[in-house]
Amino acid sequence: RAQDHSGLRAGEYVVLAGSLIPPDEVPTCPPAARQRRSELRREGVLAHPIDDPRLVLTQDVAFGSPSGASAFVGGRSDNGLLTWREKATGQTYKEWNEAQIEASETVEP
Repeated sequence: RAQDHSGLRAGEYVVLAGSLIPPDEVPTCPPAARQRRSELRREGVLAHPIDDPRLVLTQDVAFGSPSGASAFVGGRSDNGLLTWREKATGQTYKEWNEAQIEASETVEP
């Protein structure tokens, strides 16, 4: 598993600079994730450090969905709603998001 850090920023799911990502992709890796990995390797944003077999992000990278970010990080098709977890609570992204929606609905104007 990757050592990665992510979060929401302006409605996008962002994988943060410094995240360590496995270099391998499985044959069923989504084409968009495979292409993004390739592009970012060429641009030096996804780099191979000398002292680690994993790749490292040299800058934050934004995605339109948690699943797109998860597929990119894992090199495989993945449901980011269930894979990403809130560090402090262990909640999945889906659970966290539902709790945020519920909390906003209970706030009275």
